[in-house]
Amino acid sequence: MKLNAAGRVCCRADGRERIMASRAVEYRRRAHECLAMARTFKDADARAGLFCMAETWLRMAKNDDADEVTAVQQQQQIHPKQERP
Repeated sequence: MKLNAAGRVCCRADGRERIMASRAVEYRRRAHECLAMARTFKDADARAGLFCMAETWLRMAKNDDADEVTAVQQQQQIHPKQERP
């Protein structure tokens, strides 16, 4: 995984680069993959490990969402909207 200047995830798919909406989107996609894989495993320990991994990805997505909100709030403080006359 590589990030562009805006901190957005750039993935290689079919030899092309695409930009995701945010890291949180990528983390949620990975959590979904873990859950999908867990459904295919018969071993309870393996399923539990994948569920744990999915929870971690979702927690990371939530943290990234919170970081983005904080960054937007900080930007708004730095550049407050100017009132129109």
